[in-house]
Amino acid sequence: MTGPPARPWDSAVFLDPRIETRDGHHGHAIDAALREVLGDSYDRPRDQHRTAQKRLVVGPGTLVTPPGGLVLQSMRYLDIELDHTTVVGRGDIPAVLAVDGSSYGRITGTGTIQGERPTGGKRTEVPADVVVIRKSIEGHHAPNQTHFRFNGRIGGLWRNAGFRGGFPGSTTAQEDHFKSDEIHVLGNYEVMQAQGDADLCKVGVWAGNQAWSNNRRHKYGYVHVAWCETAVRTERTAVDMDYLVADGCRDVWVFGGAATKNILRGGEAEMCARFINDAAWQAHDHSLVVRDFYAKLDAWRPGLGGLQERYSANACSLWGTRGNCILENVTIGSLPVKRGANGVLQYAPERPDGSQTLTNLPAPRFWSTQPSANILTRHCAAHGYRAAAAHNEFFAFESQGHGVARHELWKNTERDGVCISTEMSVIDQRG
Repeated sequence: MTGPPARPWDSAVFLDPRIETRDGHHGHAIDAALREVLGDSYDRPRDQHRTAQKRLVVGPGTLVTPPGGLVLQSMRYLDIELDHTTVVGRGDIPAVLAVDGSSYGRITGTGTIQGERPTGGKRTEVPADVVVIRKSIEGHHAPNQTHFRFNGRIGGLWRNAGFRGGFPGSTTAQEDHFKSDEIHVLGNYEVMQAQGDADLCKVGVWAGNQAWSNNRRHKYGYVHVAWCETAVRTERTAVDMDYLVADGCRDVWVFGGAATKNILRGGEAEMCARFINDAAWQAHDHSLVVRDFYAKLDAWRPGLGGLQERYSANACSLWGTRGNCILENVTIGSLPVKRGANGVLQYAPERPDGSQTLTNLPAPRFWSTQPSANILTRHCAAHGYRAAAAHNEFFAFESQGHGVARHELWKNTERDGVCISTEMSVIDQRG
């Protein structure tokens, strides 16, 4: 004789965000749900493992985090599904959602995690980050942060990062194995209006921190970042990303250093201003490899912030690290350039009618800025730029020291992408 069939929630806890808030938030309901999820381990100190016994399913509706944000600390095997849920955190808080020392877990579903400004709040009175996965208690005695998967949508307003893998700043806490199959980050940065450094939605996905080798092994599948100052920033970590879509971002990829390698395997950018911005300038063997990418830099213009002033006049990419920047099957398109009567390529912004205004300002370039900061390309093109056997006009070199730019199978094209020829000889540029 068999018993009754299992109910849908026998192994899960259901949190209904449609219940009334208390003091303007759902902290009481979240606390009750987590107490049931963790069972008798709920009351253990935060520097000890607390083990999830059930899944947590958050239903449709708006879940408002407690003051200070929602912190999920020391909860091993945590499994949360957001079922058409909007998780909202308001005001100047560290993060809307912080996963802290909670290994071997995941957050998935169809939900959105969102930072907001409170009613009547000032411009920057918004969360510092939206989602952070970190270890804040240092030392091996405390639960580690490893093998955690986050899939979801991030939106609204924030100051620093939509998604941040790793504790901000410098730490000795060991953090490994961040995993995401799909992340969408939608900010509110206005790339066509902003001058200098913006104060909101600075980074879409921020991987790593200032700890050498303590934060590494980030694996991302599909990442879509729209309307952030920087789509992806990596910092002293190893990142492997399968596909990136960046829309309306000033910088597509900021390289802030690496523990070993950064790899981007494909994607596209549109209405962006710069492709690669190396903020590290390291002497170490740390490299960035980009393959099968099309970067449309429609929004480039002189004077954009985020790099040294000496390069702001005409840098659409910048490389200063000695581990090499390697580009394979990469195309740079939609830069506002036009060739003058003297044959020199110049900056030429578009008018509203689609025509171009030829200026006497230099066309944007990809700079090599330090000795041994080599740039290697294969089967690449920058629309409107030309290359010959000993020169490629898309690249510029620091006179006080720079690397070599080597190109194989460079495609000469018109600005609209029509291919004129392929330079079959290997080009070695030394400035």
